[in-house]
Amino acid sequence: MFPEKSKNKQKNDHPSSRLRLKLFALSAIVVILGGILAIALPNIMLPSVTLSNVQSLQIKDHWSGLSQFAPIQADYDLVLSDGSLTGEATFSLANGSVTQTTSIDIPAEQVEAFIAMLETAKLEQGPYEPYWAWTDDYPHIAMSFTTDQGKVEIFTSSQGEFHTPWGAKIDDVEYVIASEIPIQALKIIDPYLKRDILETMINEFQP
Repeated sequence: MFPEKSKNKQKNDHPSSRLRLKLFALSAIVVILGGILAIALPNIMLPSVTLSNVQSLQIKDHWSGLSQFAPIQADYDLVLSDGSLTGEATFSLANGSVTQTTSIDIPAEQVEAFIAMLETAKLEQGPYEPYWAWTDDYPHIAMSFTTDQGKVEIFTSSQGEFHTPWGAKIDDVEYVIASEIPIQALKIIDPYLKRDILETMINEFQP
């Protein structure tokens, strides 16, 4: 005859007991991996900026440097209405020596594409540090969204064609955007920002 198994051993070897142990171990692994990934992969998608909750947008596109035109400034104050962004732009040269104001109307289709592009930007929490490689070239571009959940700011003072890196501030928390996505998003609405007026002002400027 085979020796009789102890009751405790029979209980531990029961399939339901083994399944519970496996599920417990799996849950522990998931929790541990979640913590590791939260530390190792701090990137998050840009929150709060969607067509459903954007109320207004202010854009600043400024440049300063060694130039008789500096500072060159373009400021946009826009409100979202029926999907479109409408409002005014104010252009100025040489500390406001020459200014001009015009109306702005960005169609809903372009607004939707603009915001959809921004929503793909990945953010890494941390302080923003602009990229500077030369002198007499000091850009400053900022987009400030007012939403029903608060403000979202995206900005850069970095030199170069794409002005990377960019910074962001959401709920008083600072982030860094290491990609070209903000400038690519701006290019979507650029045809409606009437920058040709600013170019004409520069060509006709008399110091």
